[in-house]
Amino acid sequence: MARCRRQSGFALLMVLMILLVATTLGASYLTSAGVKLAGSVNMSNAGRAHYLAESGLEQAMFLLRTNPDALAGSLSVALGPYTADESGDTYVFWAAAAGSADPEQYTLSSQGYVDGIKQTTSVTVQSHNEFRDLVVSYGPRCYWRLGESSPPFAYDQMNRVHGVYYNGTSLGHKGALIGVADTSAQFDGVDEYVDLGGMDVSGDELTLIAWVRRSTSYAGDKDARIISKADGQGAKDQYWTLGTYENSGKRYLHFRLTITNHPKELKADKDLAPLEPGRWHFCAAVYNGSSMKLYLDGKEVGIKTNVTGWISTDSHISAWIGGNPPKDDSQPWSGNIDEVAVFQKALSQSQLQALYQAKYPEIKVLQWHD
Repeated sequence: MARCRRQSGFALLMVLMILLVATTLGASYLTSAGVKLAGSVNMSNAGRAHYLAESGLEQAMFLLRTNPDALAGSLSVALGPYTADESGDTYVFWAAAAGSADPEQYTLSSQGYVDGIKQTTSVTVQSHNEFRDLVVSYGPRCYWRLGESSPPFAYDQMNRVHGVYYNGTSLGHKGALIGVADTSAQFDGVDEYVDLGGMDVSGDELTLIAWVRRSTSYAGDKDARIISKADGQGAKDQYWTLGTYENSGKRYLHFRLTITNHPKELKADKDLAPLEPGRWHFCAAVYNGSSMKLYLDGKEVGIKTNVTGWISTDSHISAWIGGNPPKDDSQPWSGNIDEVAVFQKALSQSQLQALYQAKYPEIKVLQWHD
């Protein structure tokens, strides 16, 4: 009997020991699993926070290309917070000078926040507007940027025909191009213009380009001139002219050209886009030896075929930007004009579209700083 009691007691003791070990191991397993789960959540949140930070960099680069003035505010304080979705997770971003000698370099930084976890990433980029370089690469006869800070001269980038500002043309206004400090000239719609002298374009090809912005407060520029070589207001007086015409209160592009002493004209299709007041537009008139064409923001808006012959010339007839020679109050432009060029060749539509797109700078990533 005593032996049976000892065996029973030993068995009970073993059961209790097994239960104690099992309980201890279970608790340890649960604690370990909890730690692993928390670690997994933190890793997931950190990954999402990093993703949000990269989203912030993408937004910062987009602003640098399309609206750098908005990004400029981040030089003193971060922009945001922004939310990516309904989760409430946020990110902020900011810009700073890269610290190099190149004023076009910036360091963009962004932070993502998810449940108290913060991730930061940054990148050094270069923002370069290639419009001027592209115009020069196409070989213009003359090219006036109209970015002077003071009169009297409007300098030709090709160093051939320097213009002269007349009657108080207002300088130093914000230009058409983004990401470049170059400015535009503003014309009052009364008598202001740039005199280019008696410059001529010979041959049977011509391209006129300009960025323009019509005034929102002046309605009298029905047949205003952007650039014109003329000795009067009539069609027969126009050697070559890029301007506007009016239809139902709206303004459309107008191209006039005298070929072998025969005046020709082309009006943009009124069913296509007009020039909107207060908005920058890229305008172009092209004669290729067989047709006349008009382009607005890289899109063809008018064509006249079966036009052949040599462009008429006369070195005694003046060419002006912002008005129609020879009277300073004849078809004056009201608004801004920028980046004017004359080509003794016909640019293609693809070239004009490239120029239109070059309004925006190219953003080149130089170094990531993760």
